[in-house]
Amino acid sequence: MRRRRSTAALLAARRRRWRDTALADKYAPLFLGVAEQFALLAAAAEEDWDAAAKRRVDFPRLTAVRKCGDEALKAKMQGVWNGCKKTAKGFDEVFSVTSAEAMEDLRAMAPAMLALLKATADFSRVYQEEKRRRNAADFSDQEHEAIDLLLGADGQPTDLARTVSQHREIMVDEYQDTNEVQNCIFSAISREGNLSPSATSSRASTASASPTRVFSSTTICATRTPPTRRRARAQSSF
Repeated sequence: MRRRRSTAALLAARRRRWRDTALADKYAPLFLGVAEQFALLAAAAEEDWDAAAKRRVDFPRLTAVRKCGDEALKAKMQGVWNGCKKTAKGFDEVFSVTSAEAMEDLRAMAPAMLALLKATADFSRVYQEEKRRRNAADFSDQEHEAIDLLLGADGQPTDLARTVSQHREIMVDEYQDTNEVQNCIFSAISREGNLSPSATSSRASTASASPTRVFSSTTICATRTPPTRRRARAQSSF
């Protein structure tokens, strides 16, 4: 994916260059050459690890453009060039070993990773037991238990969810900070159990794109709100 984005960025910059003859003469061959190298690397990666490891994307020095009519465009293109160059350097680090060496590294790390997974599972089990002993629940528990109340075993909204969904609109602030667990809750209490398409915003219907939303059968409103830090706090009742 990163290879495709780098290639697309270079090609897009190449198209923008034609508005300036001086930039086109100096930068066009360089940008096109690097874009082709990225394409070859992508094709090699489709074959296997070792084929990709044999490929390198070389970035020659950008030729000086002395009679540029658009300095802002020139600076933007240089930024694209440097960003793609940094990406290519990351590929060199990833493919600095053969597939056999990479697998050997994974095998060497496996015992530690398995021990970490076991420690995490053990902690989670003990943590859940302690919460039950104290009759306590943290924020994550409240989310998952809400899903149990709002969605049946068949994934359909329960009677409770259908009762809640009688509300005309439900606003969710800072939607960019939500996750799929919370989306399940929003879906369950939205009319017909679905997220309606936006009638007032062209933003995509994803958590990262629409920070504030209103769920209903007709409208989803999206507005940008500044990110805030949240900290889950255990709630207890004795």
